[in-house]
Amino acid sequence: MLNKLTLKVPEGYKFKAARGMGPAPFPKDFALVMAHREDQIVSSKGKSSSSDKHASTLAESREAAQKVPADPSSKQQESVKIYFGSNVGACEELAFSIQQYLKTFGLNSVVAQLDDAITNDFSSKTIIVTSTYNGFPPDNAKKFASWLKDGSASSGICWKKAKFALCGVGNSQWHSTFHKFPNQIYKALTEFGAETIVPNCMLDVSKEWDSHFEKWLGKLAGVLTGTGEASLPAPVMTRANRLQVDFAAGDMKVETINEVFHSNLSKFLVRKLDILENRELQYGKDERSTRHIEIALPKEMPYNCGDHLAIRPFSSPKLVDEALDLLKLKGDEWLVAGMEENPKKARIKARRLLALLDLTVCPSKAELTQLAESCPCPPEMFKLKQLAENRDEGKTTLEVLKQFRSVQLDLKGFCEFFPLMKVRYYSIASSSKSVQGKNVCKICVGVVDYTTSTGRHHTGASSGMLSGLRAGDSVFGYVPELSSNFRLKDGVPIIMIGPGTGIAPFMGFLEEREVIKAEKEAVLFFGCRSAAQDNIYKKELEKFKSSGALTDLFVAFSRDQKEKIYVQNLILEQKELVWRLLQEDAVVYVCGDASSMAPAVREAFSRVISHFTSEKEAKVYMDTMEESKRYLEDVWG
Repeated sequence: MLNKLTLKVPEGYKFKAARGMGPAPFPKDFALVMAHREDQIVSSKGKSSSSDKHASTLAESREAAQKVPADPSSKQQESVKIYFGSNVGACEELAFSIQQYLKTFGLNSVVAQLDDAITNDFSSKTIIVTSTYNGFPPDNAKKFASWLKDGSASSGICWKKAKFALCGVGNSQWHSTFHKFPNQIYKALTEFGAETIVPNCMLDVSKEWDSHFEKWLGKLAGVLTGTGEASLPAPVMTRANRLQVDFAAGDMKVETINEVFHSNLSKFLVRKLDILENRELQYGKDERSTRHIEIALPKEMPYNCGDHLAIRPFSSPKLVDEALDLLKLKGDEWLVAGMEENPKKARIKARRLLALLDLTVCPSKAELTQLAESCPCPPEMFKLKQLAENRDEGKTTLEVLKQFRSVQLDLKGFCEFFPLMKVRYYSIASSSKSVQGKNVCKICVGVVDYTTSTGRHHTGASSGMLSGLRAGDSVFGYVPELSSNFRLKDGVPIIMIGPGTGIAPFMGFLEEREVIKAEKEAVLFFGCRSAAQDNIYKKELEKFKSSGALTDLFVAFSRDQKEKIYVQNLILEQKELVWRLLQEDAVVYVCGDASSMAPAVREAFSRVISHFTSEKEAKVYMDTMEESKRYLEDVWG
C-alpha cells in the first residue's frame, strides 16, 4: 500500500487548495489513477472485475450500515404485519422499504394491501402506511375503511393487546383533506383500545420528508427489536424496488413480456389504447404546449364524467440511451425480470426494461451517501459526500452517475436506484353519452417542458410521451375506479372553477349537460394567461353557451393587463350571482392547482359568503358545504 508520495509541480502550474471532507486542505480536482504494472506479478486473489468489486462494495456498505448484532438468546424475532393503502404505488414502495430495513435486524414481516387487514386478528405488531385521495381511502383500503366504520372491527379482536405503528402520507397543499384517512385510522384503532408502538409518522410530500421517515423508522426498529433507539445505526433507505432482473441464460425457456401480458390479460388493468386525434390547443407565439387528445377505449372500459384516465408512461429513448451507455449495454440483450413477491418471470430486452424505470428521479441523501461509500476514487467520493450534504434538487440520479463515472453499478445495482414508472392520472374531458355507439374519451394534457438548474432539458415522462403521439399510435392505460364525489349533479345549479388544464372535467360536464338538456344554471370561471395565446377550448365553450349547456362564462386573463387577474378575482366580482346560486343549493367544483389556486378560490368563496353574512357564519357555511358534498375539489400539486 502506498502511504506517502512526493509530487513535483510542473513549471507554470500550482495546486489550488480546496476544502475536503477531512480537516486538511485538499488539492482541487486532484486525482490519482493507479494500474497494475505489466511487469509485476499479481496474485489471482488480488484481481477482481471493477463492476463486481463496486457492486460488492455497495452491498457490503449497506449491510454494514444497517446490521445490528442479533440477540443470541433469540433465534428468530417476532413477525410483523405491514399493510399499505396506495393508488399510485408510493405507499407500497414505503411498505417494502420498511420490510427491507426490518429484515436486516432479523425481523420477519409480511406486506399486504390494507384491505387484507380485515382478516388480521392484530395479535402481531402491525405497521400501516397509507395515503388519502381527496379525503377518501385509497382503492385498496376501501374495505378496511368500511370495516372500521360498520362495527365489524370492534368485535372479535382483543384490541387492548394490539399494537400498531402508523405512517400517513399526504400533501399539505390539500389542506382540507390533509392526512384525513390516516387520522381516521388512528382515531378508530385507539378508540378500540389499541396502542401505538411509536408516535405516528405524518409525512408531507410537498416538503423534504426523507429524514423524517428515516428517523421514525429507526425509532420503530429500536422498539421492535428491543435494542433501544440509541443502539441503532441510522437507517439507510433504498427505493425498495422489488424488481428482480438478471441476464437470460441461452437455454432459458421463459415467456417474453408480450406473451405473459396476453396470456394473463384478465389480471392486468392496463390495455393498449389507440390514439384517434392529437392536436395543439395553444396558439400565437407561446412556446408552451397543451394537447387535446382523443383515445378509443375498449367496450369493457366504461367511464363517467369526473373520472380519470390512467396512463402508463415510459422513459424517453434519450434517457434510456444514457442508461445503456452507463451500463455498457447495447439494448438488445435478453434479460429475465419479475417482481420479488411473484414467482412469474418474463423475458425482456434491456432497452425495454430500462424504459419501464423512472430515469428522472432525484437521489435522496441516503442514496448519495451509498454511492459515495461505493466510490473507489477519493476526490469523487468527497464530492459525492458534499453533494449528499448540500443536495442540488434538480440533479437526477442518472445525472449523478454520469458525472461520477468511477461509481460503476452492474444491472442489478442500477435498478435498485430507479423505481418502476408510476401511472399518471388525467381528468377525462368528455362525456361517454356524447358519442353514440363509440367508447371514446378525451383528455387535456399540459406538456411539462423546461430546463433544470443543471442545464438538462426536461420533458415530463407522461406528457412528453403523449405530446409526440399521433392518430394511429397507441398508449397503455385504463380507467381506474377511484373513490370520488366529483360527479356531475343534475337538478341543481353548478359553479365550475377550472383554470388551465383544470377545465378538463368541465368539458365533460358540459358535453353531458348538452346531451341530457340540463335546465339548471351552469357557471364556469376559467383562467389563462392571454386571450392571444392560451384561451383553450374557446370555440367549444361558445358552442356550449349557444346550446344552453353553459349559462355564464367568465375568463380571467392573468397577463393581458398591468395587474394580474385570476379566477378568484372574478368570483369576488360576481359575488351577487355566486351568492344567489349558493342559496339555490348550487354545487361548487374546483379543479386545478392545489398549492395556490385552490386555497385562493376557497378564500374567495368564504369572502363572498361573509359579505352577505359574517366571517363566523361563512366558516360554518363552507364547512357545511363540504360535509354535504356541495364543495368538491379535484386538485393536484
